[in-house]
Amino acid sequence: RVLVDIWARLLAIAPESISTTANFFELGGHSILITRFISDVFIQLERNISVRDVFNNPHLGDLALLIESSVAPWVTENYIISSPKIKKNLKTIFMLPQVSGEWNDSRGFFDAVDGRFNLILLQQSNADMSHTDKVIDYFVEQILLLQPESPYLIGGYSLGGLWAFAVAQRLIQLGFEVSNLLLLDSSAPGLVKTLSDFEMSSIVHYQLNEAGLELPQELNLTFSGLKQELQSTGNLMSDEYISQVVRRVDFVERNIELAKNICIDEDILLPICLFKPVTHAGQESNVSAWKNYNSEMNKIDVAGDHNSMVSESNVVSLCDSIAKVIGVNGDGDPNKSNRELLSIEE
Repeated sequence: RVLVDIWARLLAIAPESISTTANFFELGGHSILITRFISDVFIQLERNISVRDVFNNPHLGDLALLIESSVAPWVTENYIISSPKIKKNLKTIFMLPQVSGEWNDSRGFFDAVDGRFNLILLQQSNADMSHTDKVIDYFVEQILLLQPESPYLIGGYSLGGLWAFAVAQRLIQLGFEVSNLLLLDSSAPGLVKTLSDFEMSSIVHYQLNEAGLELPQELNLTFSGLKQELQSTGNLMSDEYISQVVRRVDFVERNIELAKNICIDEDILLPICLFKPVTHAGQESNVSAWKNYNSEMNKIDVAGDHNSMVSESNVVSLCDSIAKVIGVNGDGDPNKSNRELLSIEE
């Protein structure tokens, strides 16, 4: 019944004229309406489907079966993790992931949001990593599928802030509006290009620890040294364990190399808001670098541990700050379950 109502509204026809054998395209559907349909399915039914799914299953009954068997956004490991219930009356933030390309622990983040805005965490695991523009196009496509119309609120955590910057530029180039760019402890483009071997090593070791892939003390090396030693550590770790480590190290390295090639469009002025942990507030070189792109950039210091902006000690303060920036009222209750709150229809 929900699909019938969506089709009736999008295609401007009477619900009674839509049967289970009705064909989306024969009723007047086209590519633009597909994106709106996918967005409505995501919002109303909490399911992810693709443009190809609609082309391959144009009949209502077939689509209903496909959607019924699809995975809910909350538990998907594919390309998106979202608020348990997306509400049309709330602002939506699309947040891009850190250098690992994924969100390791997002439950606390959603609890801290506390129903004040929709939060969609995009993941990078399925992106084409062959070229910088391919990654940008991947994120833009996901955003447009889930929200076909602007304005957009785009954010990014750590290296994800750089990708968010590039995605926001691309959306503006395509004629869309970006109302705010929310950067969570993200380094400016110029600084990423100058990462030392030691800094690369620190990033890789941190990402491995985040994924539960701790290395033996013997491998506490520089980045270049680590890559060499991983080829001859059979006596320290199993082949399967080494394979997982190598895959993650390679992805992190590739992701950083691609991010270094992000081009800056000097003609596009983005409204930037940089969230920094108070323990990092002294890193004025990064703040100054971002201000080169927007002299009116807003820097907000967030209380908590600087090791992870989305850690349990930070997310409540962080989400309170984000809510104020995007003009959402209410302080939220970090002890209230977001899932319980969003299970009530408004």
